[in-house]
Amino acid sequence: MTRKRRLQGDKSTYGVAAGRKIIPLGVTMNDAKKEISLHCPYCHKETYVFQETDTYSFVTMTLSGPTERSWWAGTCRACNKPMLVIDDGQYIFPVPQPNPSNENIPNEIRNDLDEAKLCFSVNAYRGCAVLARRAMQNACIEKGATKGDLVNQINDLFNRNIITNDIKEWATGVRWIGNDAAHVNKEPVEASDAENSLKLAESLLEILYVIPKISEESRIQRGKTKSPTG
Repeated sequence: MTRKRRLQGDKSTYGVAAGRKIIPLGVTMNDAKKEISLHCPYCHKETYVFQETDTYSFVTMTLSGPTERSWWAGTCRACNKPMLVIDDGQYIFPVPQPNPSNENIPNEIRNDLDEAKLCFSVNAYRGCAVLARRAMQNACIEKGATKGDLVNQINDLFNRNIITNDIKEWATGVRWIGNDAAHVNKEPVEASDAENSLKLAESLLEILYVIPKISEESRIQRGKTKSPTG
């Protein structure tokens, strides 16, 4: 249940006619507080930001006209540090850390992937694409590819049946976007390009390292050391 009251004040102060870029409107007093899951920018734990204040409304003036927005302040469930939440989590300040990559991915490769995620979180899309490509190339080398360039390293993994043709196509997509990001006079790298590159790279690394580990642990739990034959 919520109750909303209008802030008191002269319309010249709070109304659209005042010509302000940010215009306060009112406050929603929340009986039920909200929680948003995130990776805390302070304590770096997977946790929740819990709403501590009421929800405040305001209007931002843009070229397309006025837009009503909202904000509330909350604290991390783990460390109690404060955060500002705008539009129910569309924007959070300080910016939450990206979720860390799976620990079954080798450290050097995981570090590249985590850095790519950090780049994406601050809109550094070219940096994200380059690091996703780097993570994938490190994985090729870790899996024994010895060819000089990435295209041949990907083909080497395919020829040795380490990756399927579908995964080869994923890797090729990451390579293309990373090449465009790293070299001048190439196609620009947009947010969607970087996001696709990051998702493909992480999926590829999970197939190479995470899923085999899960399979191995499952066999050990069932007292089997070899793949079932029937």
